[in-house]
Amino acid sequence: MTWSNEISTCEPEEAQSNESRIVHHPKVTPQMLYDRPLKQHAPFEQNNLLPFLQIFQAGLEDASQIEPNQLCELSDDPTEINALLDSYDFMKQRIGENRFNKLLLKAIKMNLLDRLICKMNGQVSDVISQDVRDLKDTILQYVEDTLGEELVPRIPPDVKKANTRGFHHIQLARLLVPATKLDPFLVDPVSFCAKYLEDELDDGRILASQPPSFFYPDLGVSVSNDFDLIFDGLLQGWLVLQTMIRLFLGAANAQKFRENFKDVRQGTGAGTKFKVKRTGKAWKHRITSISFQMIAYTTFIIRHSLSSCDDRRSEEGGVVKTEAFDVLMSLAQDPALYNQAFFNSLEAFYKTHVGWMLPQEKKSSLLNEWDPQCGLNIMAHVLKKKAEKVAEEERQKAEASKAIQQQTTETPSDTPTSADDNNSSSARKLIASSQTAFDAIEFEDASPVSLKVVSSSRASKTSWKHTVDSKDIEEGNTHSKDVRKKANAKSKPKSDVASQQSSSQITSTDGSEYDECSILLTALVLILGW
Repeated sequence: MTWSNEISTCEPEEAQSNESRIVHHPKVTPQMLYDRPLKQHAPFEQNNLLPFLQIFQAGLEDASQIEPNQLCELSDDPTEINALLDSYDFMKQRIGENRFNKLLLKAIKMNLLDRLICKMNGQVSDVISQDVRDLKDTILQYVEDTLGEELVPRIPPDVKKANTRGFHHIQLARLLVPATKLDPFLVDPVSFCAKYLEDELDDGRILASQPPSFFYPDLGVSVSNDFDLIFDGLLQGWLVLQTMIRLFLGAANAQKFRENFKDVRQGTGAGTKFKVKRTGKAWKHRITSISFQMIAYTTFIIRHSLSSCDDRRSEEGGVVKTEAFDVLMSLAQDPALYNQAFFNSLEAFYKTHVGWMLPQEKKSSLLNEWDPQCGLNIMAHVLKKKAEKVAEEERQKAEASKAIQQQTTETPSDTPTSADDNNSSSARKLIASSQTAFDAIEFEDASPVSLKVVSSSRASKTSWKHTVDSKDIEEGNTHSKDVRKKANAKSKPKSDVASQQSSSQITSTDGSEYDECSILLTALVLILGW
């Protein structure tokens, strides 16, 4: 089936080239990062197709192009509807609302949506598999560095994982065991692993919500002794750090870091900086800072590389690795779990160890920071101060609302008070402003884009942007279409704390906002032959 000349402007060779680029896109996009685990015997349409159909349904229904529930049913939760519409917005911003709607409606009419989504899932699966293959044997070196000892027995290269990894190997199990279950493991590792493999652990199965020991620099010892220390050093383990450098800065830089920072790892001295090679995703896609998604994705790859299961979508014990990714992302998205001090610490850690190896942000040649009378410099400074003021006001409102909510429910709070949160804008940058890597997508004009996690409340999301422009102090820009109104009308008023919930978006270098649907849009164009 072919498209008319009105729509088909892409030659086969060009389509093939575009497809080659799309399968090498970075993989740090929550919810569209990976293909979700399939429920056994469930129809395909109820699994892989559903998230994308929801985006199309929300957007086209919002534009009054299709009937309610024509493609699928939507939630009544306004937060979910807003997230779907944000995804749809990216696509229509790139090619124009009328043109995109026309293409999408024609795809629906010609029954090509299934093909589009299948292709998208295939591309996502391929890029993750490539990272897993690259790390399969290399990560064992990082494991030995982390443990400070050689693996016994050694795991030969290219051997199958089934009986050699996970809890089949005591030393790998030491990294995978949750910090909250570390004590019984250390008492008798052999017995613990045997019980795990038989699904007979005394205190229940290991679940995705339980942080593995490799998350921590001390491999979970402190947390095992005092659960109140669960945030201390979380996601600052050496295995996470080394693997991230390999994933985003390439093999050569990872090896130099391993050699030059051996003393830091062993706690015997300082590391020696080296000349960084401009390789890896960070340099290819101009990643200028570490995002929380990048950290979560790194742990996702580590879990799978150390496990005995070849299928990352399958449950292993009580852990589904993709679910474990979502558990981590909830630290940034769930107001009840948001810990400002934790994000301050995390940002400082990765800025110290990785930041110096990343590309530096490009600044306008017209903005003269050394000239105190430079108009552009003054404007940028004024806008930055206003944006920080708005962010601080929102934080204070959220804290007040949260305190009221806690008093109402009479629930003891372990959340740090505002005294712990004096530097909120610093940690917000880790979530709201960290760039990640996406290829330049060439449609009408090519521009590199970068991932940011921002507030799902469109009224507050612009106040946390890293790029300072006039949009930083806007509080409007809400959808006013029927779908959003319908969702908001059905919902009960919620606390301002909800404004801290995050959803993934992408911000281009020219300041315009997109989200992770860049991969989806490219696949759409390829399928439609546009």
